[in-house]
Amino acid sequence: MNEWLQILTPFPSFLSLTPLNLVLTAALLFTFHQEWNKAFYIFFFASFFIGFGVEVLGVKTGVIFGEYYYGEVLGFKIAEVPILIGLNWLVLAYSASIIGTKIIQNIVLRTFFGAFMMTALDWLIEPVAIQLGFWTWLSEDIPVLNFIAWFVISFFICLLFQFLQFKKQNRMAFWVLGVQALFFLSQQLLFRGCSTQG
Repeated sequence: MNEWLQILTPFPSFLSLTPLNLVLTAALLFTFHQEWNKAFYIFFFASFFIGFGVEVLGVKTGVIFGEYYYGEVLGFKIAEVPILIGLNWLVLAYSASIIGTKIIQNIVLRTFFGAFMMTALDWLIEPVAIQLGFWTWLSEDIPVLNFIAWFVISFFICLLFQFLQFKKQNRMAFWVLGVQALFFLSQQLLFRGCSTQG
């Protein structure tokens, strides 16, 4: 495990740049958004606060996702939850919904697709995030409840996206989601390789 972390963090400040990376990714993504009308602002702020709010309830109660707590890597916290977690929910929901809108016509299927993509990405992120100290589960394994909750909450946010009226085109959405998926998949494979060698 130590070898894997050394490969992943070639210099000490690597992890400290995680919040900046998320902010810059969001800034790049929304620079390419085409219509900043009232409906979009509703989606923007609702997604942020829904995502942040459910995480606060999750950390405080252990009921929504399972029992877990956040480390210090993701930066400034309110109520024991990094404020950037709300931004992460927004970025993922927006990107997944944009992709779904581009390839699927039926609104319900688009919503299922967006929620599935978000949940699948969380499945990729979890093992890496745990090893890097983003958050820690109190149980030995990641609770199945976590993925169920991710799908249900993601579905609701993606449904909100579909019903609000604004231009749903952004050429960066695929790249944002794709790069994240490739990064966390590659780190999972790297971790497994190092674990096998160790």
